[in-house]
Parts: sequence; structure tokens; C-alpha cells
Amino acid sequence: MLCALNTGGEVVFAFNAMRGGRYYCPDCGGVVIFRKGTKVKPHFAHKVKSVCLNNSAESMAHYNAKYVLAQQLLNNGYQVEVEQPIAQIQQRPDLIVNGKYAIEIQFSSIPLEVLQARTIGLEDQGYEVIWVVPQPKFYQSRMKLQQLQSVCVNPVSRRLIT
Repeated sequence: MLCALNTGGEVVFAFNAMRGGRYYCPDCGGVVIFRKGTKVKPHFAHKVKSVCLNNSAESMAHYNAKYVLAQQLLNNGYQVEVEQPIAQIQQRPDLIVNGKYAIEIQFSSIPLEVLQARTIGLEDQGYEVIWVVPQPKFYQSRMKLQQLQSVCVNPVSRRLIT
């Protein structure tokens, strides 16, 4: 996970965390360990095997995209919440920006119904949903969109965020 709580209950992003600090899971309150190294991006992990919803594995590409995007947004003055649970709909978008935008990074295939349900759930809570998907492939100078990419094209702006 990219953020945890310190002993004062404040949210700390992994890229700002310090070794030796005590950190806690923002969901279950369990102790988490700060990990950072030359081969490992900064992150927090539960100290013991946990059934916490914030204990899911994600691909390195997904993690890197979320990490870089969150860091860039924060550096440019945006308010960013990472993996903030929304209890009413039992969802946890990757990023919430300025309390208005829910950014979902989706690099693996999911059923269209799941994507639609997640989008509707977030929109019902007042968020504008932005999906970030893998870069489309090109064939003979033409872009070839997969189904996931096609359904994530914004119908108003006709933009695809990759």
C-alpha cells in the first residue's frame, strides 16, 4: 500500500516515510512495515498475513503508475488520497484528487459489467471517474484498441488516458 497512518493518526505517503517509524493500516489499524530499497519501490506491508481489504497484490506496472501519478499530482499542488475506502459502495479507487476525481488504473482485463458497476458506484458518490488503461498497440500506423480501452474512451471529450 502507498499510504499508512503514523502514531499521530496522520496519513503518510510511502515516498515520504522514514525508516524506523511506526505505521498503521488506515483500514484495519494493524501494524504495517515500511519497505524501501534499491530494487523495491517504497511501500507499506502488513506485518503479518492479514485478511484486510488493503492487503491485495497488484502488478508492478499498476503500482508504478499509481505511485508516479500520485507523486506528480502532489508535487503540483493537488490534494491526493490514495486507496481511500468509500464504505457506502465498498470500493477503493486508486486515487481521489481534490475530492472530485476518482482515478482508477486498470491494466488487467475485467468484465465490462464490473467496470460499469464501479464507475456508476463512484459517480453516485459524486466523483468524476477517470480510467487509466494500457497504451494501445499500433498496426500499420493504426491504433488497435482492446475492448477495455474502447469502453474507457470518454464519450464527451473522446479521450483515452493511457
